Amino acid sequence: MKLSYLVSLFIIFVLLFSYPLLPTIRHEQMKSRKGSPLSSISLCLKAILNSRIFLRYLPYFFFFQLSFEWMNSFNIYYFKYSLNQEYFFSIYAFTILAQMFGASIYPKLCRYINEVTLFYLATSFSIFGMLAIYVLGRLDPSNLLWMFVAACVKQIGSGLFMVATTADLAHSIQFSQEKTGLDNVAILTSVKLLVAKLSNAIAGLGVGMGLSYAGFVSNQIQSPETAMIIGRSALIIPVFIVLMSCFFYQRFVVYKSEVN
Repeated sequence: MKLSYLVSLFIIFVLLFSYPLLPTIRHEQMKSRKGSPLSSISLCLKAILNSRIFLRYLPYFFFFQLSFEWMNSFNIYYFKYSLNQEYFFSIYAFTILAQMFGASIYPKLCRYINEVTLFYLATSFSIFGMLAIYVLGRLDPSNLLWMFVAACVKQIGSGLFMVATTADLAHSIQFSQEKTGLDNVAILTSVKLLVAKLSNAIAGLGVGMGLSYAGFVSNQIQSPETAMIIGRSALIIPVFIVLMSCFFYQRFVVYKSEVN
């Protein structure tokens, strides 16, 4: 079985335990063309597994979402304990405006650049921004201006990614409806939401394990080794997670081109 299917099945297995959290779905929406209601967990699972394009979508969305959930969870520890510049955290939080800017320019960029190029542009911005924040933290941690610029670049990439994944989700749902004849919008969008929450939970677990491994002591000046490990955990690990997302995104693009 291909790796993307294994990752998708793992995610779906976890999400099944969260099935009671799925929103109430209108009876009319959950009928097939023959009129059979999809009312059980097994049939909901079947509806998800039958949407092969959605299974290709899930892994790339999961890893990219995990990358910035991971970084966001580590941010306060990186700025306060690794750089000893706690006020940078407030400045970084302000760069959410750059993320909104990235999301707002996506439709305009689509007029000149195709969706695949835009996705890789988003990943490039995100990776460059994270690496720049890490390098600046090692070389010139008090340089507020360049740290702010690097954070803005990273956030623009995140904004582009959010819109790109929403567009790909819409395409996946539309294709699934045409292929199966079922209206599974509520199920697929709920699964996407639960995947996002799963990435948040894993990021939280990663923070706890990472800080423990680094030998972190709260409200104390950290040793140079601990500060270095926190920095790498906050900014280098997410880069590799983004690269994993790119790997699965390429598989998604190939499959989408085959079925269209």
